[in-house]
Amino acid sequence: MNILETKSYVESFIASSNGKKYTPDEMINMIKKYTNITLGDENPVSGTPSLGYINSNIKGVYYIIYCDACNAKCRKSYPTILNINGNKVMKFLCGSCAGKKYERKKEYERKALEYLLHPEKLGSMNYRNLSLKQSLAILEAGFIEDKIRERAEKNASKYLGDS
Repeated sequence: MNILETKSYVESFIASSNGKKYTPDEMINMIKKYTNITLGDENPVSGTPSLGYINSNIKGVYYIIYCDACNAKCRKSYPTILNINGNKVMKFLCGSCAGKKYERKKEYERKALEYLLHPEKLGSMNYRNLSLKQSLAILEAGFIEDKIRERAEKNASKYLGDS
């Protein structure tokens, strides 16, 4: 998972500004203007993080990135590609929002494992009225079952010989 830090953007901009001084608002506008993050191999998606700053009594200014999901002020963000209404969109998420996305993925895997270990639960289901999550879990269970079967056949032929 990629991590974006505001500190690296600000330091690279200061290094490229040849010693010229900017106000925090000007610096954020220039960084937004020249920063574009691109992710994806076959269909690349690009986006720009929402930047801001906080005045401090100790250090002058802290530069931050706003989370696109909960609008939290973060010093680090995780660029994430989400599928929203059939379109791939890049969102810059804080640590807790990125963790929630990961937890949803684990929930699908847990449900798929439950269907794999207890196939009798699949017999009484109405397949026409399944939610997307349940459909994905059933497909994942079938995929896991096929992989286990292939591995077992390969190991059996390796240890027992071709019979």
